[in-house]
Amino acid sequence: MTSPAAGLVVIVGSGLIGRSWAMLFASGGFKVKLYDIEQQQITNALENIRKEIKLLEQLGALKGTLSAEQQLSLITGCSNIQEAVEGAMHIQECVPENLEVKKEIFAQLDGIVGDDVVLSSSTSCLLPSRLFSGLAHVKQCVVAHPVNPPYYVPLVELVPHPETAPATVDRTHALMQKIGQSPVRVLKEIDGFALNRLQYAVISEAWRLVQVRGLHRQGGASLSGGGSGMSGGGSGVIGRRKWDEGRGNGMIGGQKAEARMSRGRSSFLGYHAGKPWVLLALSGD
Repeated sequence: MTSPAAGLVVIVGSGLIGRSWAMLFASGGFKVKLYDIEQQQITNALENIRKEIKLLEQLGALKGTLSAEQQLSLITGCSNIQEAVEGAMHIQECVPENLEVKKEIFAQLDGIVGDDVVLSSSTSCLLPSRLFSGLAHVKQCVVAHPVNPPYYVPLVELVPHPETAPATVDRTHALMQKIGQSPVRVLKEIDGFALNRLQYAVISEAWRLVQVRGLHRQGGASLSGGGSGMSGGGSGVIGRRKWDEGRGNGMIGGQKAEARMSRGRSSFLGYHAGKPWVLLALSGD
C-alpha cells in the first residue's frame, strides 16, 4: 500500500460538502478525521462515503492512485472536537452557511489548536473579516470556497483575511493542487468572492433575456445547464435558486439539496470523466 501523505486533515461537519472534502483528501493519501456533534451523523456519513467510493471505483471514476479500500482506511470519525484536531495540519470547516454557527466553531478551534495548522472555511459568501475577527490564530485562517460538490468540480477560491499570512495561502494552494483541485487566489476579500459574482452576472443576464422575450425560460435553463451551470448541481444557473433554497438547517443540513444531488450524480460523473471544465479557464494564479 502507498504510504499516507504527511499530516492529518480534519473535516468539521459531515454533510454533502464535508463528505466530499473527506473523499478528496483521502484520494490524495491524507489521513482524514471527520468531526460532527452527533455520533449517528458520523456513522451515516462514513457509510455514505463507503458507498460513494465503491461506486466510483466500479465506474472507473475514483480519484487518486489508491484503491477504494485503501482510501476508506484513511477516513475515520470523531465526535469530540479536541480529540479530532489533535495532530491536524489542516482543518476544513463545512458547517451550514450561518455566521454565528461558523464563528462559534472557529472560536472553539482557536482555543485548542497550535500555531502550525491552517484553519479553512468552506463558506460560499461570508467574508473572512466577519468569520475570523478576534481570533488569536487569524494569520492561519483562510476561506477555501469549493464548488459544490468539490469531489466532482475542481475549482476552489482561496480568499484571505486582511491579516492572513501569505504562507497560509501558499500552503492551502499547494494542498489543493496535491489533491487534484484547481485553486484560484482571490487577492483580497470582496463581497461575493469571484465565482459568485461571475455566476450571478450570468443569472441576471439570463433572466433579462427571458424578461425581454428574447429567450424562452426553458431555453435559458438549457443554455445555462449545458454550459455554465456546473456548480448548480447540474440544474443550470436558472435552477440555482432552487438548489440554494434546498439547503437545510443543522450541522449537516441540506437534505433536499442532497437528494437532488443524488438524482443528478450520473451527470456529474459524466462531466468528471470527460473533464469539460469551463471554469478551468479561471484556475491560474
